[in-house]
Amino acid sequence: METGSKKHIIAEHYFETEIADSLCNLYVCNYSDFKVLSLYADLNKRFIAYKILHQGEHSNEVWLNTDFNRIIEVDLNPEFTLVPHQFETDSKPINQTIGFSVQGTRPIQSNHFVYGIAQYNFLNPEPVKVFLFKQEGLVNVLIFKDRNCVFSNVFNCQNETEILYFVVSALQTSDCQQAQTALYLDYALSIDSKTLNFFTPYFQSVSHLKLEMEQLDQEILHLPELLFINYAMSLCE
Repeated sequence: METGSKKHIIAEHYFETEIADSLCNLYVCNYSDFKVLSLYADLNKRFIAYKILHQGEHSNEVWLNTDFNRIIEVDLNPEFTLVPHQFETDSKPINQTIGFSVQGTRPIQSNHFVYGIAQYNFLNPEPVKVFLFKQEGLVNVLIFKDRNCVFSNVFNCQNETEILYFVVSALQTSDCQQAQTALYLDYALSIDSKTLNFFTPYFQSVSHLKLEMEQLDQEILHLPELLFINYAMSLCE
């Protein structure tokens, strides 16, 4: 049983308590204000528990010092390049199922968030999907056509109008129909409801990227969105 102060914890919930630590993987996602911890069973990928922590106040967090099977800290670096497997210099790509590897100016491992998005894309039937991720003034635009990523770039955007311009241009470049496109917004773009309302007239559908689960605490604002990236990364294992 955990002991000590829990002042750094905003929210926590256990869906299961009987599974051994050594059989669980801990996923850690860092936002500017929050550290999101998600615990998944290694073998069957069941969601075991979560914690939302105040960023910068977690030095004594028990989970971060527990011998889980693996601890995966999600890499949210927005400056990256997608390299198709046929153009890679490495003999064995990190992930052979998605058709590309993520590379950057510094080493990028299998914990980069785009690997999770590629796996999540496989679960969704829409023929054209645009995923948007915002960090400060940078917005990543990822376009998937069926199972393949056909566009990836990062833009400096100050408002929704600029984001829309780059998305529409990217769709045209990728030979994708705007009217048949499903647009997905990350946590940073989801916290303001006006953003979803702005984009809705321009696409077939506009949705928040979120963990769909009935048992989540309804009192924690944007909790499904906060938990999404860790969920997507759990699909990679």
